[in-house]
Amino acid sequence: MKNLHYLLFFVLLVTSCASPKKYLANQNYDAAIGKAVHKLLKSPRKAELMATIDRAYKLANQQDLERVKFLEQEGSPRNYDEAVDIYRRLKNRQALVNTVTPFRYNGKVYDYPLVDYDQKLIASKRKAADYLYAHGNKLMQNGDKESFRKAYEAFRKVKEYTSDYTDIDQKMAEAHDKGMSRVLVQAINNTHLKFSPQFMDNLLTIDNSGLNSDWVEYDFRDMDRQMQYDYYVNINLNNIQISPDQSEEKDYTEQKKVEDGWNYALDSRGNVMKDSLGNDIKIKKYKELKCTVIETHQHKTCQVNGVVEYLQNNPSKLLRKVPIGTNLDFDHSWARAVGDLGALSEESKKKCQVKAMPFPSNLDMVYEGTDKLKLAITNVIRNNRRFIY
Repeated sequence: MKNLHYLLFFVLLVTSCASPKKYLANQNYDAAIGKAVHKLLKSPRKAELMATIDRAYKLANQQDLERVKFLEQEGSPRNYDEAVDIYRRLKNRQALVNTVTPFRYNGKVYDYPLVDYDQKLIASKRKAADYLYAHGNKLMQNGDKESFRKAYEAFRKVKEYTSDYTDIDQKMAEAHDKGMSRVLVQAINNTHLKFSPQFMDNLLTIDNSGLNSDWVEYDFRDMDRQMQYDYYVNINLNNIQISPDQSEEKDYTEQKKVEDGWNYALDSRGNVMKDSLGNDIKIKKYKELKCTVIETHQHKTCQVNGVVEYLQNNPSKLLRKVPIGTNLDFDHSWARAVGDLGALSEESKKKCQVKAMPFPSNLDMVYEGTDKLKLAITNVIRNNRRFIY
């Protein structure tokens, strides 16, 4: 029943856009049956679909029975794996059609006798397993990865078909181990700078999700010196260009007129003048404030260039070379004030609050660009996965 559900789901998935009659006309019989059965279960009033199911069912069974008869008469051991698929298909098709039969339409009863395919299926599995087990062992003797992978698939089917072979897990493990392509990714420093081991290791802390597959395994740490790697991905850091420390200064002056106390207003005789209320008249005094802001801009650049090499081992072969590079800029601006700070605008005051910073060393410049360099390396590795298989 579980296989029936999978079959119906698959058929519906691939037939969601076409009609049962169209699939029948195109000789896609199982698709026609699956689509029609689904529609009929959903709406029993669409009884005309039963004619399509009947036609497709008979033609599909005829096709499969003729094919399996030929395979069995030919007697080749390799045929039984295909026979297993056919008997499974016949069994699942029968179970699917039985979900809507018996069915009466236009005075006719649609019903089909149940056929026991289990014995044929079991016998085919047994013979297929015997053949695949022997075939897998023969493939293992070829000594190449493609043969090991085919052997693994043969042994996997043996395990699916029967539990008689007690060593099948061992056989599968051996075939899988020998069929695996192992890739060592290593960073190589060819520059004039001496980097710490931690820095070189950090370059290889790359998220390898999506890189490993059933038959390819990436190793970013050479943990086993006895391991025979099939591919090497060498990340060569070849050239580093770092500019001298550069400082540029510019200055500007700001002025502001501010109150600076007051004086009495005097008449021509030198007496203090009064207003209409008899109060002394006072006159505000102002003074001019000046302040010079000296801005300093610090600048330093670092450019790292290299190449990623894809090397195949046994036979030794250069598969691909991909250039990589990254740039990092150190930019810092700060300012100091000379004069009366009260003349400064809010923007200038903020500038003067920033302190000077020491220039990073050449090594620090490279270290600061680690994340950008790692991203460049990661993109190259992901974009060139097709060269490793």
